[in-house]
Amino acid sequence: MQRILIVDDMKSMRAFIRAVLEESGLSEIDEAEDGEGALSLLGKTRYGLIISDWNMPRMDGITLLRTVRSNETLKTLPVIMLTTEATREQILETKSLGVSGYVRKPFKPEDLAAAVRRVIAPAK
Repeated sequence: MQRILIVDDMKSMRAFIRAVLEESGLSEIDEAEDGEGALSLLGKTRYGLIISDWNMPRMDGITLLRTVRSNETLKTLPVIMLTTEATREQILETKSLGVSGYVRKPFKPEDLAAAVRRVIAPAK
């Protein structure tokens, strides 16, 4: 089973995402409040997927995505952006940086679960 990193500054949103993932059979989950916290965890633990908010203090999700894509060890790590940011330019920016999936908030649990299934192998 692949370990997943949830990155969002809202504790309630992290709990909701965790619940959706656990309902989908995924249980190896860590959390970070922002991109800086995520990078700290990424330096210590191997992950199969990052699910990140865009708007966060200290380091936002787009900066986290850029940093992951520029790191030789992490550059192929799947990243799903989960955000209210949805202008055409913003979506194109994430695609140009190699985002693996994009889910707009507010979202239905099944939309997130489907995005995760598209990115990683289904849980056994």
